[in-house]
This record gives sequence, C-alpha cells and structure tokens, in this order.
Amino acid sequence: MPLQPDHPQPDAAPAVGDIRRIQETFGRWGPQGRSFNPPLVLLVEPVKGRKDVFRAAQIHDFPALKGPGDTPLFSEVFAESWNIFLVTRGGLGPLVRRLDKAAVARVLKNARRWTQEEERAASADLFDKVLRPPAYSETCFRDAFRRLEKETAAFFASSMLGDFSKTFAESRLRHALMEKYTDPGTLEDAFGTALLFEDNPFEDPLLRLALSSWMPPALPMAAAGGPQGFFLKRIQLSPTPAVDPVWAELRAFEETEDGFLVAGKIHEPLSDETEIHAVWRIPGGRAVAWEAELDPKTGYFRLLFPEVTKRTALLGNLEVLIGRP
Repeated sequence: MPLQPDHPQPDAAPAVGDIRRIQETFGRWGPQGRSFNPPLVLLVEPVKGRKDVFRAAQIHDFPALKGPGDTPLFSEVFAESWNIFLVTRGGLGPLVRRLDKAAVARVLKNARRWTQEEERAASADLFDKVLRPPAYSETCFRDAFRRLEKETAAFFASSMLGDFSKTFAESRLRHALMEKYTDPGTLEDAFGTALLFEDNPFEDPLLRLALSSWMPPALPMAAAGGPQGFFLKRIQLSPTPAVDPVWAELRAFEETEDGFLVAGKIHEPLSDETEIHAVWRIPGGRAVAWEAELDPKTGYFRLLFPEVTKRTALLGNLEVLIGRP
C-alpha cells in the first residue's frame, strides 16, 4: 500500500491515529497450511492503565471490497470498523502515517453503530445471537473477504494474548484444548450438539468455546437462576466432552479505575482445578478478561476488563466459561 506519512518519524512512539503494520516477525504459516501476512492497522483507542496496548482497526485499500461498517480514511483506503482487536507496542512496526482525531472518531462511531445494528438483528432472530459481519450471501465475494479479514485479525490477536492476560496465557484448560482439538472442525464435532460456533477456525479454541452460543438458544432457561445474575458455560473434557449452563449470582458490575469489574458467586460445587475465563463483545471486536480469578471452594469470582467502559458494558454480550483440564 503506497502510503506516505504526514510526519515522517518512523521511530515515533505509537499513538492513537497511527497507521502501522503488525511486525513482520508475527507473520508465519498457520492452520490448514495458510500463510498469514501482517496487516496494516489504525490505532483507534488506548487501553486503560497500559501505555503499550491499543485497540486497532484493520485497514485495506481495495475499494471494491468496501461495504457497510467500513469507514473511508483517504484515497482508496478504509478502516474495517467491524474488525477491531488488541495490539501491543512490541507487536507494531514503524509509523506509516498519522491521522487526526476526527478520522479516528469516525471509525469508533461507525463501530458502535455497526454493533448496535448487529444486536438488533440478533435479537430479532433467537437462532442468530452471535454478532457477525454483514449478512451477505455465502457466495458473495465481499462476504468471503470479510471472513478472511476476521480470520487474520483472530490469528494475530491470539499471538499477542499472552501479553494481555497472564491468566489466559497460563491456562491449563486452554493448553488441553489446544492439544486435543488441533484440526479444524474437531471442536464443533465435540460440542456441536449443544453449541453454535462462530465461523472462525483460526480463533483460539478457548475463545471459540467462550464465544459460542447455546443450541438451541433457550437451553439455559432450563437451569435454575435468580433475578440478579447470568448463565455461564461449564465445560467438561473427560470422560466425554460436555457443556451445561450454570447460574452465576452477580455481586458487582461497575466501572473502576482499572477497568470494568464483574464479580459474583457460583453456588454449584466446583473442582479445585476449575478455571474461569471471560470475553466481552464490544464495538468492532471483543475484550478478554485480563484478570480472571475464581475460588473453587467458595464459588466467588472476579473478572476485570480494561477495554470495557460503562457505555459498552452490556451484560447480554458478556460470555463467561468455567472448566478444568
């Protein structure tokens, strides 16, 4: 992409408005023999409490592929406001170009609008709860392009997850899933009778399980619950894979100086090795809990999301999962 920086300072510290390429060292061969080339991204938001972490929108320069949810930047370049993910300073290459605050604001506004439209579409159809890119036909070239762009974002975001969440990176459950379900489709084969998965086999398997939807959607209604709480997924890997809904009592749901805090209590008995993980759908992407703590003896849990604000903290978009390796 032949871009010229407004201010040629390639060694400048990353800042909101920067267009940069993901470091070339992150590019490599991935699942299904596919080669992943580092994309260009626009840094759209800093993350609370971290000077080295940003939310970034993937960008592209082929106007024929631009559609609803995309934001024009300049010339033929546009930002994929529906495709935003976390990046670290160490994962970014030199500055290519720096845009003004107004351009970034347009991208974020479009991301919020797009998410609201997806939520309305999902609520109109109980069997399509998952927030997805635009509903073009399966044979549409733009639909195929967006699926590839989402897969690319998931691949590079997963490569940086360990820098954000130590709990996630060191998860024994995650490592067990990665070892057991290495081939595309095996996760669906194991849990597909109870869960509907997003169409992204390049996503981290723990995230795919957390982001999956109940099949049928009314399944959690059979579990006993209370007025203040939500259903989470309890994953079992052995002796046979299984998942069931568990009610979690909500004790805290508030924005703090460190991020958005969700805390509560699970009343069902838990194994000592049980872990808890969470991911939140937010405008343009998703936010993984950077801190995820669970006391199996008491059932009390605490989740912290530095990327989530009071404005984006919709309980219906929070997905929580518990399980053991």
